[in-house]
Amino acid sequence: MNIIKWFRLRKRNHHFPLHLEQPPTPFFIVGSGRCGTTLLRRELSNVASVHIPPETFALPDAIAAFKNSSATDWDELVEQVLAKFDYHLEFDYFELPSLRPLAYQLKQLPVKQQCLEKIITGIYHYHADFHGQAYEVWGDKTPMHVWHMNAIRDVYPNVKFIHLIRDGVDVVNSYLKSRDGYSIEQAAQRWNGSVQAFENFAKRHPDNCHVVRYEALVAKPDEVIKQLCEFLAINYDLSKIDQRENVTKMGDVTMLKHHENVFNSINTSSVGKGRKLLELEDREILHKLIGTELKKYGYQSVL
Repeated sequence: MNIIKWFRLRKRNHHFPLHLEQPPTPFFIVGSGRCGTTLLRRELSNVASVHIPPETFALPDAIAAFKNSSATDWDELVEQVLAKFDYHLEFDYFELPSLRPLAYQLKQLPVKQQCLEKIITGIYHYHADFHGQAYEVWGDKTPMHVWHMNAIRDVYPNVKFIHLIRDGVDVVNSYLKSRDGYSIEQAAQRWNGSVQAFENFAKRHPDNCHVVRYEALVAKPDEVIKQLCEFLAINYDLSKIDQRENVTKMGDVTMLKHHENVFNSINTSSVGKGRKLLELEDREILHKLIGTELKKYGYQSVL
């Protein structure tokens, strides 16, 4: 047995399970970043009764904290998991003053209901309740969770993952134009790593997975959203596609400049932009880095 795995198993002393017999079935939108996941969040929220809060980068650490904790007391476990969210810098986008009221609620759970899933699900429910949003199903839109799908599935065995894949050239170009300081090599690795991670997971768990192409989403939103809602088994109203009245209520969208296009109507203006704007030298580098993968996923050559 791997020594790190052995140490972690030995360290965990509590008996609380990850989930109960019938956990809920949330959905998670994942991808490379700069691939349109915020637009997809907007459209799902438009057409269906779903709740998708701002990105929550704390989830993987929260799951790890629960799995590796040596605490044997439920109250202490609740505090340890919630602290991963409450003290995360990005958690400000949730626009919650504190998770203390939720901690109090969770500590009152009957022993038979005490598990990690109740804590995590509680956070999403609490966010919706605090902001006065009614919904039938909750979801998550954090692209980087593409690298943590196995951990999430441990908590939600029936979870549904939506992979939004976009032309790697456009993704790289978007990263280079952002203020994130990505090099062309880093941006290419971000795209390539994400599509490989999803493909590997989907091979093992095909029923948990659905792929949406950004280019199809912006060209035929009605068709793409219909197929997606059917995969999620949720009711939908396609007449509400492309509404933008609720964008200001999406938390991080109004706070982060790279989400500014979400205020616009659905359009195809960004499709193929990378090949037009990148210099030949950069395109030659990109061809060496992800040329094979672009072809594999049906995208034209960068040269």
